[in-house]
Amino acid sequence: MLAGLAFKRKWQNKRKALGLPYDKPNIVTGANVQVCWEKFARYFEVELKEVKLREGYYVMDPAKAVEMVDENTICVAAILGSTLNGEFEDVKHLNDLLTEKNKQTGWDNADPC
Repeated sequence: MLAGLAFKRKWQNKRKALGLPYDKPNIVTGANVQVCWEKFARYFEVELKEVKLREGYYVMDPAKAVEMVDENTICVAAILGSTLNGEFEDVKHLNDLLTEKNKQTGWDNADPC
């Protein structure tokens, strides 16, 4: 909860300083996310964008997650030990894709959590 709140405040402060809207933050997660992220989104008024899972692939797809990232994304939450099967998400690949997207867009606000 505190990590999510820190991401939200960092994003809000940056947006305020730039004179941009700061009222619609979101986080991107896989549908396999732990319930703490769902609670965080609800309690701290952050939109939860979930990457749907598919048959035989029960972790967040990094490419699909990055497609969901926009200028209001405060973080992308990867899971190391999914509650569904214990599988780790590909954090390195996710980070590489986010780094590239941030270079292209200039947002530099979608930190992996």
